[in-house]
Amino acid sequence: MTGLKLSGQHRGDEWGAVLVAEWHITEGGSQARILIPPAGVHALRSPGNFVKIETTAAHRLPPHARRLYALLADRKRQREPYAQWSIDNLRGLLGVDDKRSYDRWQALKVRVLDPALDAINDFGTVDVTMTPKKVGRSVVAVRFDWRWKDPLDAADTVAENERHSAARRKDPPDSPDAPPLMETEPDPVVREGMAKLLGSLGDKLRNADDGDI
Repeated sequence: MTGLKLSGQHRGDEWGAVLVAEWHITEGGSQARILIPPAGVHALRSPGNFVKIETTAAHRLPPHARRLYALLADRKRQREPYAQWSIDNLRGLLGVDDKRSYDRWQALKVRVLDPALDAINDFGTVDVTMTPKKVGRSVVAVRFDWRWKDPLDAADTVAENERHSAARRKDPPDSPDAPPLMETEPDPVVREGMAKLLGSLGDKLRNADDGDI
């Protein structure tokens, strides 16, 4: 985080600030104390700045997750409470309509939708649930419901996910023939970057005194 800076305009005047003024590694490397200047705290609390951070990190999601995230975010911007697509439309929107193996619902669910939802929910900014819609015994459409989080809730989720991810990496799989756990994890750059930037600042932002800014 060395050298990270913020800049902008206020009433026509340019301003700038460092994001981290001072840092200390304590407790044998297990804790970090970070001093953020008031201007940095104020800027990070801005929803617009959080959206920029979110957008940058979202581009690092796996391809299917990134497409689905963009579709859901677009519906959310249209103030729709949920999104529903037919199976054929959803396959086209996710870019898998040319793969015959995904004509079957179970294959589409297991190999595309479930991993995409896991990555999106692990991302930290939104909780998404998926509900198949049936006619008789056949799945004909999929409904997605969501709850978008505020920046502080998202920061807590990312930090918690990073702690669980670190614990999983330390524990070997039950079967020696099982694939590495990290292969099913979202892009590590997203996890590391969001966790370091948002997770370490969550408590600081929550306790910031507006009167001092």
